[in-house]
Amino acid sequence: MTGENLMTVGASLYENPVSPSAVHSGTRIFAPESYRAVREAQTCPVVHTEALNLAAFYPICWIAGGARPTLVALRSLMPDGHGHLREFARIPSALPLSLQAYPFVADAPVEQGGESPILIDNVIADEPTDIGSPILTTQGGLTRGAETRLRAAAFFRTDLPQTERITEALVEVDCLVPWVVDPKALPPGAHVPDMLVVGPVEKVSDRLYQVLRRLGSISGIFLGAHRISLFRIAGLVRAANEAGRLTSTAQ
Repeated sequence: MTGENLMTVGASLYENPVSPSAVHSGTRIFAPESYRAVREAQTCPVVHTEALNLAAFYPICWIAGGARPTLVALRSLMPDGHGHLREFARIPSALPLSLQAYPFVADAPVEQGGESPILIDNVIADEPTDIGSPILTTQGGLTRGAETRLRAAAFFRTDLPQTERITEALVEVDCLVPWVVDPKALPPGAHVPDMLVVGPVEKVSDRLYQVLRRLGSISGIFLGAHRISLFRIAGLVRAANEAGRLTSTAQ
């Protein structure tokens, strides 16, 4: 299976997803930040249950495309790993579940029978910070590192169906609108994805009430976190401009 089979925004995280049995027996896994994909991902898929925590760090929005918009954390407004808020890089709670799980694939597609396979992105950790650990112990069990990552993937997969239901409900009542960042506020070379957010409350309140009545209080908590998170765009604009200045100076 290749990354082309993963039909979500999260597919951009994965270069070569394979079954763990397909990787070399001596393959080691490292801390998430040891991998280029984790350090550079401009967006990554998230689930509704982590939105309240992540709202302290990133805007939580949707990216259009595919069968439905995909809920993501927006981590940068620049391509190629630039414009990230470096002050969050070493804060464990700032890392979304899909990145905590890496190199295991958090959003592996559901197969016949309703289960998602365990997949690992067969890539090299280009900036390892330690010696890493194998996936399995000599007794054939999971190492602590592998278990921690697979637990993050399991949490993500458990909550993904409800996240998709919330998204579908918002789409059905036409609550999602384009979110545009003023190009004049950004440096040359910025790359802003096609983002969607819940429309202004004064315009969609009646339709939002339908979603809350249908999906319950958990959707209300999520929608509140989503709204609060959007203020984090100011930090990303600042970081993008700082990255742009550094690039100009280097040239």
